[in-house]
Amino acid sequence: MGYARLVEGRVEKLDIAEELDQAILRVFPPAVKYEVKVHRIIPPPCRRCLMQRMHLSEAFVNLCRMPGRP
Repeated sequence: MGYARLVEGRVEKLDIAEELDQAILRVFPPAVKYEVKVHRIIPPPCRRCLMQRMHLSEAFVNLCRMPGRP
């Protein structure tokens, strides 16, 4: 639904690693009493993208909240 509202924000050149780090902090805040380890690999050619910050952030948060596989 969010992508239908593309006119409601501005497209920016975003650093994928920074946006992913922010999403990880939102889903797993430092004050949480359990340990969470996140391993991420972002190849250098994929470091930046043109996108609305809100959409990228929501996508990363949703991916972080996905249940793990057994």
